[in-house]
Amino acid sequence: MEAIISFIKEYDFLFTIVLSAIAAIYAFKSFRLAKQNDKDVIHRKIAQKQAELKALNSQHHFMDGTTMNDTMIRRSVLENEIEELEKML
Repeated sequence: MEAIISFIKEYDFLFTIVLSAIAAIYAFKSFRLAKQNDKDVIHRKIAQKQAELKALNSQHHFMDGTTMNDTMIRRSVLENEIEELEKML
């Protein structure tokens, strides 16, 4: 045990460098994983909005003009949201 302690005291700069390198590698991997998770969330949101847009586009019959106007506005909003999400990727 004393040998280990004397080794650490003797080479404390080396020990610090090794620990710093391990911490940096761990931080970098965590950052990459977080970025990948963010992209996955954005891809899911895009898919959800595209599915909703596809459902709105498949409707051919409207009860009245108000329903048609609401649907057209929702389509426009969805298209703009999809564009913005794609820019975020």
